Amino acid sequence: MRRLIVLIVAAAALWGGYWFIAARGLETGLRNWLATPQVGWATEYADLNVRGFPNRLDTVIEKPVVTTDSGIAWRAPFFQAMALSYKPNHVILVWPDQQTVETPFGTANITTNDMRGSIVFSASTDLALDHSNFVIDGLRAAISESGEFTAKSALFATRLAPARTNVHEIGLDASDITPPADILAQLGLGRAAPAVIEQLKLDAALGFDRPLDRFALEGTPAQINRIELKHTRVQWGDMALRANGDLDVDRAGNLDGSITLGITNWKQVLTLAVNGGLIPQRQAKQIERGLALLSANRDTLELPLNLRGGVMSLGPIPLGPAPRLRQRQ
Repeated sequence: MRRLIVLIVAAAALWGGYWFIAARGLETGLRNWLATPQVGWATEYADLNVRGFPNRLDTVIEKPVVTTDSGIAWRAPFFQAMALSYKPNHVILVWPDQQTVETPFGTANITTNDMRGSIVFSASTDLALDHSNFVIDGLRAAISESGEFTAKSALFATRLAPARTNVHEIGLDASDITPPADILAQLGLGRAAPAVIEQLKLDAALGFDRPLDRFALEGTPAQINRIELKHTRVQWGDMALRANGDLDVDRAGNLDGSITLGITNWKQVLTLAVNGGLIPQRQAKQIERGLALLSANRDTLELPLNLRGGVMSLGPIPLGPAPRLRQRQ
């Protein structure tokens, strides 16, 4: 019995020592990383502590602020990252129910019923991303000078694609999305538009130029070099948009490839695209006439969206300059 007691005491002491070393190492590493200048963004906070003895490593960051060179800032009263001390590569993230995002176009005061995520990294010193999932319930964003944006729920998940290098499969499913009334008016829809976007679904894969590990945010961030849309669907009243196809992305951010678009109620979708700045106003009538011929005056269309050499076209109809991802030169 005495030996058993000695073994239990020794095991407890060893475990306590392990937890203390792991907690102090995690806290020191996080403080050093957050204090290191990064390309394009910076972080401030009031305090950072690691708690959870004896079986957890719970990191609490008080009053974090993340700012970017593009003038965007995220603020919150706290942020939590939690892991089991014997499984530190599986991290649970918890956001507060109130956050603020500041942009050059206005400030969004965000509230949620629940917002959390789970990230699993590889069991190595590089901590490469293996898979993740995030959930938001009861999202409300009061946007200055625009109104309120809401969403009933949103699910987002990723996983490292099997047998492919630096490719991550991603999925998004959001429901009951209500855009601000001012934005609807700006898009030329106003009261004629349905109040709620019923569904937004995305099934895709993104290729990166290097692994998404702990080095991916240091120096120049990891860059997307391929986009594969397997299934995308937006349902908004009697408007619907479906998309699938593949795009390559060069180092300058130019997109090259083709996406097949299926559009229901294409005239109203065209109005959205023009008023949202995706299609020049001066080309709207010409494009509408061309789409009317291609659709044989039906409400539905299925056409390829081609992106080549910095320009894009919808079937045979030129649309102008193609969007470009912000990539390194």
